[in-house]
Amino acid sequence: MSWGDKPLLLKLKIDDQWEPENFIQIIESVEALYYVACLMGRRSPSRSSYYEFVDRYGRRFSYLERIESLRSNIIEEARHSTRRLERLRINKIQYASPGGIDFAGMGKAMEALEKMFSRLLTFFEDRRLRRHRDDQAELDTERKKVEIEQERETLRSMQIENAKEIIGMLEDYPDEVTRLLTSLLVREQDKIGHLISSGKIVGVSPVIDGEEQARD
Repeated sequence: MSWGDKPLLLKLKIDDQWEPENFIQIIESVEALYYVACLMGRRSPSRSSYYEFVDRYGRRFSYLERIESLRSNIIEEARHSTRRLERLRINKIQYASPGGIDFAGMGKAMEALEKMFSRLLTFFEDRRLRRHRDDQAELDTERKKVEIEQERETLRSMQIENAKEIIGMLEDYPDEVTRLLTSLLVREQDKIGHLISSGKIVGVSPVIDGEEQARD
């Protein structure tokens, strides 16, 4: 994964009623995922600021605080060091029903995000169809509980696999940072999954060299 790849436009198709917090949520999540992917591509594990998980009073951060600290450090460093053409950009927001949000970024990082969105969209669409089918069949409560738990496990496994694709080439980082990065990427996918399951994100399509490839 390199910063020198060709640009790619990631088009998210949106629907339903959007609140300001929904736009903030998706923009922040895509930014975090994009810059983590770019960081892995740059292979720059030497920046010790990523690993500083103690506050100025010497108190060690909790696990959630360490995830947020790592997220902030990565994004802050990326915003300052990324060349203009490699920065994540928002090309267009079309707020309608349906509408879209166009993000522009560099090759492999955006391809990783597109695959992640495609898998999440497929999962939640399959889940919606399964639940519609189950409602028609009027399954008993206990069986529904088992199926819901299986869905959660399947979703978490898929999210971890998505995270591994982004950080899979990682070799030089401490184990704690690798675990935190995985948790960070899973958490951002949870936020995106909520927008998908609520019908606000309904499709994704990458545009490479001006040719759109629809996936919804």
